[in-house]
Amino acid sequence: MQSDACAFFVTAQVEPARYFSDNCITLLPGRPATLSFSPRRGAAPGLDDLQNSLRISHLAETY
Repeated sequence: MQSDACAFFVTAQVEPARYFSDNCITLLPGRPATLSFSPRRGAAPGLDDLQNSLRISHLAETY
């Protein structure tokens, strides 16, 4: 992930809920960030499932 402007409290979510390495990050211009994904125990989500349900949100969307 990367951004052209500062983005605060950025979160990545997929349905049904699964785990990312960080639950909240700050993106700064020119500084890419990488998240790692871990499915819940016993789950084997396909790439299509992840791509279709991925939602990225940030603090500015809440006001």
